Amino acid sequence: MGYLIRSDGIINYKPKNDIEDVMRNVHMILRILQTEQPLDRGFSLDPEIVDKKITQIRHYLFSFMIKKLKEYEPRAILKNLDIEIENEETIIVVEIEVMQ
Repeated sequence: MGYLIRSDGIINYKPKNDIEDVMRNVHMILRILQTEQPLDRGFSLDPEIVDKKITQIRHYLFSFMIKKLKEYEPRAILKNLDIEIENEETIIVVEIEVMQ
């Protein structure tokens, strides 16, 4: 079963089960920039993607998410990634499958 996570969604800081915990961890990877993550600067998104074209961003993010999920949340498998533009805001939408 696939789960959708949007970068503009609300992070659930009190997960009730393993699936919610995985979703929270993936959401954190999507939301935090490298400059915002103390002690592990490689954890999150590279702010340099801001000036790239949407097609370049999508390819970058897909490979980035595969790499980060293997490293930081191996219970999640990336199934799909899309980018939406709403009110001049870029929103990353990922679909994951949770391994149990």
